[in-house]
Amino acid sequence: MLEDFADAWLRDADPGAPELLPDSLARACASVLAVDGAGLSIISRPSLRLPIGASSAASAAAERWQFTLGDGPCFRAHDTQSVVVAPASVFATQWSVLQQEMRRHAGFRSVVCLPLGRSFAGFGVLDLYFASPSAAATFDPARALALADEVSDVLLAASPVPEGPGEDEPLDATSWLDAPGAQRRRRVWVALGMLNFELRLSSADALAVLRGRAYAQGRSLEELADDMIEGRLRSEQFLPDLGR
Repeated sequence: MLEDFADAWLRDADPGAPELLPDSLARACASVLAVDGAGLSIISRPSLRLPIGASSAASAAAERWQFTLGDGPCFRAHDTQSVVVAPASVFATQWSVLQQEMRRHAGFRSVVCLPLGRSFAGFGVLDLYFASPSAAATFDPARALALADEVSDVLLAASPVPEGPGEDEPLDATSWLDAPGAQRRRRVWVALGMLNFELRLSSADALAVLRGRAYAQGRSLEELADDMIEGRLRSEQFLPDLGR
């Protein structure tokens, strides 16, 4: 299996585009494990979740909705450092709103989330998505855990930080930390900074306000951030949300 995985991502990877390496790894995971989608994220705390790779546009959308709602099996896998299996029945009881949004925007109905291991233990998560409502319940995560370790090794070998994510070293000009999804997520942090500065909100409160507006409008945090940065949405327009 590991040889098939290595062959898959090496065939797909573009040496001239290191920022797309995690996408190649996610596609290889989806192919080797025969799942409908896969995504890779780096998480240091709830507000600093960086999507670095996705096997498809639907997989990227599924991650965005977990981040927009601020809860879900991926967060649980990161917090507990354990495998989280969420067939449709679990979604309905624990994350019913996310279940609806993920099905509407990505077409997925069940998911298995696994923490990355080795050098990225505590930092990374691999999400595996299924169109079937029951497929997650019958999925054996043992092979996926082996791939999660392999993904960690590949990312570390290509890391702009020589000794892993905890070291304070200068970054290369371009790396897998510059993945398209990660770049767009950073715009959310810019929007949070605008709310911090202009409304004197803490980062936690700013994120809660942004999430409330996004959910009420059925939009992702990235979409709201784009509106704020481009001037289509001003910070003072959030004041009614704050009860002022």
